[in-house]
Amino acid sequence: MTINTASAGIDLTDVENAKPGLFIGPTAAVCHLTQGFHSTPIGTWSTDDAFTLTGHVKVTPGQDDTLLTLSKWQFGFIQLVRVNFIGFFYAGRIKQEGSIRILCHIKPALPRAVWLDSDDRYSPWTRKEPRFQFLAPEIKSETGDHPIVSAGWEQPNSNTNVTNFLFHIVDNREFWSVFTAIDPSGTTHHLAHFHWSVRRDVLFRWRGGKPDVRATQSSFDPLENIKGRPKDPDLQALLTNPVGPQYNPSIRQAIDQSMTSGQTPNRRDNPQWFVNVPNDFFQ
Repeated sequence: MTINTASAGIDLTDVENAKPGLFIGPTAAVCHLTQGFHSTPIGTWSTDDAFTLTGHVKVTPGQDDTLLTLSKWQFGFIQLVRVNFIGFFYAGRIKQEGSIRILCHIKPALPRAVWLDSDDRYSPWTRKEPRFQFLAPEIKSETGDHPIVSAGWEQPNSNTNVTNFLFHIVDNREFWSVFTAIDPSGTTHHLAHFHWSVRRDVLFRWRGGKPDVRATQSSFDPLENIKGRPKDPDLQALLTNPVGPQYNPSIRQAIDQSMTSGQTPNRRDNPQWFVNVPNDFFQ
C-alpha cells in the first residue's frame, strides 16, 4: 500500500462550541467544556465528546494487496498529553483556620509529565474498533475528547483541625491528537496532528455557606492543526513506541494520592491563609 502523505489532514467539528464551563455540583466543582456536558437537577452529570476530529488520507493499494493484507494495516488516532499543572487550593473561613495546597502534577504522585492518553482495552488508540473506514481512495478515522477536572468543596486541615473550603483550581494541560497509520511491520507513520490545550484558572468565594465564582480565566485553545509528526522532543519516545501506562488511571491515582491528608511534597496543610486569599473570601 502507498500512502499519499501530502493528502493527509484533520477536519475539526464543533471546536468553536467547546467553551470552558463550570458545574457547581452538590459536593464538587467540575470544570468542563460546554459542548457535550450534561447535568441533572439532582447534581449528577455526564459527558460526550466536546468536539470531533476526522483524519483523512488517500491511499493506493499495491498490485499484490488483497483485503487480507490491507487489514494488516491500522489507522486511527493516538493521543498524548502533557500535564503542566494541576493544583487545588483551599482556605478556612478566617486566616487562623489555615489553608491547603494540593499539587497533583509533581512527583511522587505523578512521576512524569507526558503520557499516552488511551485505554488498555484498545491501546495505543483513542477508540476501539472499528477505528477507520476505507472508501477508495481515502481512509477516514474519527476521534474526540472532553477533558474535565473536578475538586471537592471541602478538605480537612490537619494543621488547624478545621474544615477548609475550595478557593482556587488551576489546570493546565496540552494534548496532541495524532492521526496515525501502523503498517504490517509495526512501524508508526504519523500523518497529521491537532495540538490543543485546556487551561482552567478559577477563583471561588463563599456566601452563606455556598460556593460562588469570584473570577475565571479559563480557555480551550486549538493551537496547531498541521501535517506530519509533532516535533516536541519530549514526545518522541512515545510517538515511536506508544505504550502505557495510560494517562487517565495515572492521573486519578495521582489526585487521590495528593489529596491524602498530611505534609507531603504534594500536599501542605498550613496554619494561615495564602497571601492572595481576600479578606471577604468567606462571608
